[in-house]
Amino acid sequence: MSVTSRRIVTTFVGDRFPVDFGDVLTLRLLHPAAPAEPALADEPKKPQPESAEPERVSILSQTGRKSSASRKGVRASGRVSLETQSLRTLTDARVDSLPRIQSNFSTATASVRTTVDRLPGDIKANIHFRASYRRSSAVTTLNPQSIRVYKASIEKRFKSQPVSVEVGRFYNIYEDFSGYWDGAVVRYGNRSLGAGVAIGFEPTLSNEGFDPNLPKYTAFADFRTRGKGFRYDADVSVHEVRGRNEYATHDYFGVQHGLRSKWLLLDQDLQVNRDPESQQWMVTRFQTSANIPVTRAFRLTGRYMIRRPYYVWRTQSFMSARRDRITAGANLTIGQGVTGVTVTSNTYEGQDPYTTYSAFLNLRRTALAGIGFSSSVSYWTRDQSKAGSANVGLSKLAGPVLMRGRYRFYRTSLNDLTLTTHSVDSALEFRLPERITLSVQVQFQFGDTFQNTNVFTGLWKSF
Repeated sequence: MSVTSRRIVTTFVGDRFPVDFGDVLTLRLLHPAAPAEPALADEPKKPQPESAEPERVSILSQTGRKSSASRKGVRASGRVSLETQSLRTLTDARVDSLPRIQSNFSTATASVRTTVDRLPGDIKANIHFRASYRRSSAVTTLNPQSIRVYKASIEKRFKSQPVSVEVGRFYNIYEDFSGYWDGAVVRYGNRSLGAGVAIGFEPTLSNEGFDPNLPKYTAFADFRTRGKGFRYDADVSVHEVRGRNEYATHDYFGVQHGLRSKWLLLDQDLQVNRDPESQQWMVTRFQTSANIPVTRAFRLTGRYMIRRPYYVWRTQSFMSARRDRITAGANLTIGQGVTGVTVTSNTYEGQDPYTTYSAFLNLRRTALAGIGFSSSVSYWTRDQSKAGSANVGLSKLAGPVLMRGRYRFYRTSLNDLTLTTHSVDSALEFRLPERITLSVQVQFQFGDTFQNTNVFTGLWKSF
């Protein structure tokens, strides 16, 4: 059985039987029969069958079929989490006549991410939401309570025809440009080739609410194939957002494809928007990235990216300034770890470019009690401004407990002002029975003008 992020290919040994999404297969390996005890001298020999060779039973025979059929009831899987975060800040105004400003913030969050399948009519339900309560000593106009629904949809895959339908709030997985929806998507086709349409509304990006002023429509086609040692995925889509009231109508299209092989990892995508003011088509998103394995231990990486975000809420000047980024790097695997260097050049339209140099060294295990080690350094410069940072981290897995610690140093010089920041992090993660994980993290930051103390706790249950 070969499993990837997009498909599963199964080869049968013995009789074939139908396998659908979510089915559980039981593989049974028959042990050879124990040798018979030696017969007594006066015991008559028992007659042997014509063939002494035992019957060979396929490991995917009737047992596996019955196990799959007996599990056709409703099934739910996912994760439930409870998280708390407390932050205390102490800020120096750098004026002798003003006292230090102390603020306290706390947040409690509960989230659920679950998929329920094998419902009547072969329907699958998807739910993902977060409920939070925030408390602050500072004066704020934000609502302390919030419920954010990221996904709430039902799916149906028809068996008589290669048609799939999803209705509700969802992310369109068949193309990489339209994002989240409040509506419906219909796709016709198999896993290798398909096409479809989506219709609905753009959710409010600030709070994941419903916004009737941003209806949108999409048509798409997707293709994927896999051969010996390679995989190729691609999609193309056209979109229209018909803004109402204060929102403008804008159109765009996107193309994406990716190649995976032992010689090359390549990803490319392109998005072109039409400016509602000038009616001209502009490239708003382009990126091409490559990962080339020169040897089994040495890789070269590179990426070129263009971004010109479209501002939905604006009534004019919808297109932002263009941003270009070029990145080149190399990674080397050494024993239990990997090291690498990266150089990045950034250019903002109308501003001077700046360059970032970075390097890292990560070791999964060291000779010192099997402790993991991670480190990185970076240096940023533009004209007379510059900044640098360094990180050192240690980790140790002791039974069900993962211990981590990190120190970070950061210094920046902008114009005539230089600021230095230190950060110390520690974390304990307990992997408990019944797929429960408990995490406790403490972070302490301090610098020339502030002190921050942050405590995080998380409890996650997977099912």
